[in-house]
Amino acid sequence: MAGNGAAAFGGDNGPATAASLFYPSGIALDRAGNLFIADGYNLRIRRVDAKTGVITTVAGNGSQGYSGDNGPATSASLYFPGDVALDTAGNLFIAEESNHIRRVDAITDIITTVAGNGTLGYNGDNIPATTAGFRPSGVALDDAGNVFIADSTSHRIRRVDTTTGFITTVAGNGTAAYSGDDGPATMASLNYPQKVTVDSAGNLFVSDSNNDRIRRVDAVTHTITTAAGNGTRGFSGDDGSATSAMLNYPEGAAVDRSGNLFIADTGSNRIRQVPLGTSGISLSQNAINFGMVPIYSSPTVIVTITNTGDAAEVLTVVISGSATYTETDTCGTSVATNTSCAVNVTFSPLTLGAETGVLNINSSMPGGVRVVTLSGKGTTDTTTTILTSSADPSYLNQTFLLTAVVRPQFGGVPTGTVTFVQGTKSLITTPLINGQATYSLAYTTVGERLITAVYSGDVNDLGGTSAVLKQNVSSLPAATKTNITTSGSPSLVNQPVTFTATITSTYGPIPDGETIAFFDGTTAIGTATTTSGIATFNSSSLTARAHTIKASYPGDATFKPSAGTVKELVSLYPATTTVTSSLNPSVYGQAVQLSATVISAAPGGATGTVTFKNGGVWLGKATLSGGTATLTTAKLPVGTFSITATYDGDAQSGKSTSTALSQVVN
Repeated sequence: MAGNGAAAFGGDNGPATAASLFYPSGIALDRAGNLFIADGYNLRIRRVDAKTGVITTVAGNGSQGYSGDNGPATSASLYFPGDVALDTAGNLFIAEESNHIRRVDAITDIITTVAGNGTLGYNGDNIPATTAGFRPSGVALDDAGNVFIADSTSHRIRRVDTTTGFITTVAGNGTAAYSGDDGPATMASLNYPQKVTVDSAGNLFVSDSNNDRIRRVDAVTHTITTAAGNGTRGFSGDDGSATSAMLNYPEGAAVDRSGNLFIADTGSNRIRQVPLGTSGISLSQNAINFGMVPIYSSPTVIVTITNTGDAAEVLTVVISGSATYTETDTCGTSVATNTSCAVNVTFSPLTLGAETGVLNINSSMPGGVRVVTLSGKGTTDTTTTILTSSADPSYLNQTFLLTAVVRPQFGGVPTGTVTFVQGTKSLITTPLINGQATYSLAYTTVGERLITAVYSGDVNDLGGTSAVLKQNVSSLPAATKTNITTSGSPSLVNQPVTFTATITSTYGPIPDGETIAFFDGTTAIGTATTTSGIATFNSSSLTARAHTIKASYPGDATFKPSAGTVKELVSLYPATTTVTSSLNPSVYGQAVQLSATVISAAPGGATGTVTFKNGGVWLGKATLSGGTATLTTAKLPVGTFSITATYDGDAQSGKSTSTALSQVVN
């Protein structure tokens, strides 16, 4: 329905089946049938329109992080959205493993945070949900709009009340274990619950993943029980009691409106059902992968169909897809209750490459079509050989590594050998290990060498030759690169700043003890010596302006010189100024003392002068002493005046002007 199988991002505003998804870990459907996908590693929520099949992004801008609240959801940053859910009004809820639950309004598309403070861990209950710490791996809502959260690392299920916004624990005591069945859910032990779902009656179903169980919390009594799984990891128990069955790290569960429980049995690569109805069929397997099959070979795989209900079922078996898949069956036209029949499926590839098909088992009872997916690949497979060098250019007598990687078109791990060839001369033949072969060599003369890697092929993979690699061999000295970084920009005047210069070369490490010169523009400001190719220089004397700091490596007989620059912006300390009056109101002709206080974080505080003004009229200037400057004046006429004090700044602190003081003269 969505995704083309490529682990990437792409395809928005086009057919969903052509789109690229990357670790889709949660899905939800709204009441119109539109599909919402938590596209985990693409850091987005995608929507597939039920009518057009077109996929779009409804939340997330593709950047990892936490931002964008109270703005458009598509402009927000998400941090690995692992699950999605919708309330009855169509509002979208997102479980981000950065410890937030976000909400996208169905009408405005504005995103907000409804739970989580951004920290991992459990910090208590009965507090506003937005102040709570947790790691949400799953989210669900009941019909009243209450939000349920699978807090996996705290081993709890949390609930956010839709009215109060407060968070509480509704299942789990915080201990990673299995205990508490038939008792209060909050006293039970869970073990990394990954998902939670709510049925139409308000009962909770918890994917208690590390306990290999599905737990149920009753909506009325709040008692916890096991709904499926016996606690032993594995796959067994089809057609038997759900609590006697083995599950393998179940990560998800869902309940339909009839109360049937569906389980994502993750480790078994199956979807399991706990039916409440009285009829149905089960399959011994849902998918057959024949793997790599030689041409014209015909292996047979048996799919056993069992009638698990209490009435006979009429079955029709139909195979579709590639013509090289065939089936025969013993099911006839009717399968009695508690009996089984067999379907024999064969794969006989006639051409090279992957082929797929579908085995449809149509039941006359409720449940519709059961599907077994078919896949296989006819061999021999075509391959691509890629040859790379660890150093190009390399230098006289420098040892470097040639690496040949052989990639079959349809996957698998090739075997056989690779021969490294220079021109027409074979250098060495070496076996593939995990699809890769390497060869180390060095040259004693300069020049260009043309090298290829020739793959021999094996029983499943065709041989081939790589593209020509042009290996250049140069004489010394070798090229170098100098990279310089700053400990922080912008910095404050007189604040220590550390500049780090790193010198590298493909020829090898830069010797210790080399002298690196540091410049502020064209002015030398100091030197430092290298240790493992790294030199650091500290400065606290940079003036308040933009600087270009350069690190220069002089080179030697083995390595060429190089230089690098970094921008460093040095700013003045910010200052704040306030003004007060000794008399307010005052009487005409009466002397009034105006006081300005300047606060600056600069060493020694603010120094210099302060200018006092009445509106735009200059009253006088005073010198700061201990952070305060005073001016006495009797020049103000009768009226109300706006008095300001402007600090003129110094070598460390920036200028600032006070808020106006309203001075009344009677």
